[in-house]
Amino acid sequence: MKKWMKRILLFLLLVFVLISILPYLFTVETSSPTNEKPFIESRFQTIGTTSIHYRSYLPLIDKTKGKIIMVHGLGGSTFSWRNNVQQLQDAGYLVVTVDLPGFGYSDKRPGIDHSQEARSELLWSLLDTIDLSLAADTRNLDWTLVGHSMGGGTVSAMAMNRSEDTEKLVLVSGALFDNNPSTVPNLIYYAPIERAIDVVYSHVILTNKRINSFLSSAYGRNPSKKEIDCYLNGLKLSDSPSFIPDFLKTTKSKPLEKLQKNKVPILFLTGENDTWVPQEQYKKLKERIPRTKVNVIKDAAHCSMETHPKKFNSLLLDFIEEKD
Repeated sequence: MKKWMKRILLFLLLVFVLISILPYLFTVETSSPTNEKPFIESRFQTIGTTSIHYRSYLPLIDKTKGKIIMVHGLGGSTFSWRNNVQQLQDAGYLVVTVDLPGFGYSDKRPGIDHSQEARSELLWSLLDTIDLSLAADTRNLDWTLVGHSMGGGTVSAMAMNRSEDTEKLVLVSGALFDNNPSTVPNLIYYAPIERAIDVVYSHVILTNKRINSFLSSAYGRNPSKKEIDCYLNGLKLSDSPSFIPDFLKTTKSKPLEKLQKNKVPILFLTGENDTWVPQEQYKKLKERIPRTKVNVIKDAAHCSMETHPKKFNSLLLDFIEEKD
């Protein structure tokens, strides 16, 4: 018995040594923006200690009809809204697209709370700062909140926290349920495991093949080289250790009770062939909040705003501009 105990202890010691050393034998690929402004419209704002990258687009008519913020989903960035902004500008809207912490060119350092509650507070602080720079008549307009997938949970939390400042809420294949970070063990903060996560992320996840597969599923078609490259650029780590353990541990949806009680108009836009956020999601939302309007875009998958922009933009504008 003692002999077997020694062997088990020796095996566990060997595993511990391998886990503690092996991750450091691999490099972690990081990148930094080559430009202070990645895009012409790029802006950076520090909220507390978190740097947020966003892009701001002014309306292309004299009088601003409304203000819209667009929040990407998991793996996305401001790039996700490239096919939608122009038509909204043409219609007279001020548009802000934003990178959530951990994505695009926003902060990717450890120590950030990635819960939807924390994201809501962060983005409302950003919008308050933007409002200070606007003329009084534009500043006094409420914000229409648009969120895709994971970003749908973010804008839902925003609408719950400040319904008085929310004009309308648009959920694009919104992921609103079933995040439970308490199941993630604290062991992920053990330094070698953090390092191993970064190694896997940079060498296994962030490859052309993986992103191609990811986008093919989300688009319902093969992505272009430009689409693959732009998604890859927005996902590359800027620091090591990275944000990923905190992201896994703190990402959490906000219960929808306050959304049930307030009167913010809601649109759920989804693709007919979306396999990422199935029909049960919007049916469940519609059952709990009957005022939710649902539009299903034919032949579209999870990223309808990218793959079917003409229909998406038309439905979005119709909803934004219709009177209550």
